[in-house]
Amino acid sequence: MKTYQALFIFLASLTEERVAAVLETIRGEIVKLKGDVVKVLPVEKRMFARRLGKQDAGHYTKLFFRIEPAGIAPLQARFRLMDDIFRVQIVSIGAEDLRKIEGPPTSAARPEPPAAPQGEPARG
Repeated sequence: MKTYQALFIFLASLTEERVAAVLETIRGEIVKLKGDVVKVLPVEKRMFARRLGKQDAGHYTKLFFRIEPAGIAPLQARFRLMDDIFRVQIVSIGAEDLRKIEGPPTSAARPEPPAAPQGEPARG
């Protein structure tokens, strides 16, 4: 199985509940093709740099998942049929990128940044 990152742009007119429902449908499509979802980053609404078609904004989210490479083409075909998805881009990511996404192992503690000495102003 390979790991992929998908950037989804949903129509700006969708409600938060509808976006959540579409994300669940997407998750279901991945599972149907024997894949698994690793992580979903929060949805945020952004304005486009320029108008695309009749749209000037959209709901953006990133979804990280694992699936066999042969499952990508059918998955993209299913996404094209979903009216709520404005754009989708799927790229393969490596093992190092996946570790960044999943974060450090639970046994590894993050070191605290050094505190500024007392009486000295913090440098910016």
